[in-house]
Amino acid sequence: MKKYLRIYLSILAAAASLTACHKVEVTPNSLYTGDVFPKTDEQFQSVIGNIYTSLRGHFSGSFFFAQELSSDESIMPVYGGNWLDGSKYIELHRHNWTKDNAWIQSNWSDVASLIGLCNQTIYTFKTAPEGDAKVTAMAEIKTLRAWAYWEMMDMFGNVPLDTIYPSPGVQAKATRAQVFSYVES
Repeated sequence: MKKYLRIYLSILAAAASLTACHKVEVTPNSLYTGDVFPKTDEQFQSVIGNIYTSLRGHFSGSFFFAQELSSDESIMPVYGGNWLDGSKYIELHRHNWTKDNAWIQSNWSDVASLIGLCNQTIYTFKTAPEGDAKVTAMAEIKTLRAWAYWEMMDMFGNVPLDTIYPSPGVQAKATRAQVFSYVES
């Protein structure tokens, strides 16, 4: 039995070493390089589209619940114990939510992801050819990022102000006044 195990392991080791990567540096073969894409307004909008896609679920979901259920504009009635859903709706309505509330966590992660996506897209557009389409797209992305910072400031107060990509690490919290000045600018 040991003999067969050694043979099997030898064959496995040989196969693993033969299938290893030999050519590490591969030149990408694509027509979409930074100096030719995006150029037109349609191409810029196709890249920006995923920012708007990330807004779709956030605005109609966690943002709505955090803003409306914590006011008198909307309630989520509880019909029996199975509708309680971890008390996340009642906590919002009674204004006693914590960082453990699912809607609060979702708000933070959605907005932080949106900010990161905007920063990444702005970084990507740095190598794009200059023109009216680029100026319009950059203004649109910066507006979306400012809106995300406004929402984060409104819900959480002092928040990290991270406007570069790739991020050098965890940013220190900025005051509400600093974030407001950034949004206004």
